[in-house]
Amino acid sequence: MKKIIMWLSFSIFLSYLKASAQDTSAQRIIEKHLKIIKDFLNAGYPKEFAGRASVSFLTELTGIASSSGGNFIGPHPPNLQDYLYWEDWYQHFKNSIFWDNKLKAVVIHKEVLLPKDE
Repeated sequence: MKKIIMWLSFSIFLSYLKASAQDTSAQRIIEKHLKIIKDFLNAGYPKEFAGRASVSFLTELTGIASSSGGNFIGPHPPNLQDYLYWEDWYQHFKNSIFWDNKLKAVVIHKEVLLPKDE
């Protein structure tokens, strides 16, 4: 019986470590996209905008669309307010996101999206 309890405890511990690693990788992905946007803004809006994929990624994940819109090529470069909204969202939800290996995507824990009973 003691061996079973130790084995279960060890299994739970390993699951926790795996989940933590997944959360960290999800956070790194979001931080990479935020850095692309921040670097663009800090460079003073250079003519070439290489962050269209980052704008699309952040918009899809957060549900916060860039105020600068877009066209058939893709999203226009975001402004500082867009970046601040995305950064604020990330700071609020960073502990509730994880990498889903099955979907191959960053996702938010379902509990976070459900309204709380009052």
